[in-house]
Amino acid sequence: MFLHGLSVRTFAVFLAALLPMTATSRATPLNSWEFQCIHDIESGSKVCTTEMHLMESGVEFVLYFAHTHKGTSPFVAIGDELPFQVMQVQVDDKEPILAETCETGTCFFDKSSSRLLLSQFKKGGTARITISAPNNTLLDREVTLLGFSAAYGQFR
Repeated sequence: MFLHGLSVRTFAVFLAALLPMTATSRATPLNSWEFQCIHDIESGSKVCTTEMHLMESGVEFVLYFAHTHKGTSPFVAIGDELPFQVMQVQVDDKEPILAETCETGTCFFDKSSSRLLLSQFKKGGTARITISAPNNTLLDREVTLLGFSAAYGQFR
């Protein structure tokens, strides 16, 4: 359980709805790790993220770890209502880690995989992010982890 007893899936959908997805509303520069917080007026909750925005074929993807007052950090990817089917992340030469669940516009990793990815992101140099749809690859990009620890450190 995460924010107010929400499951990982509900928490990821909650964040996806709150995160800005357009270039005009986005404060986070492309291809760099940033830390930001979102205040939900209705619930009074504060959710923070360590995130990176990527553009691929005119589509914006957001990769993020979510943080609450409990410190839980599921790893999530969102992208403009695309038909996500499979997502994997490979940090440096480590074994690729598959997302627990993918659905339209969102993939998320379970608690155990998220913890492992968080540890690898802190120590790693690059991560290869691959997101596939039923008939094609939507994103296959190596991203830098330079700046991740500094951005994540703002949470602590």
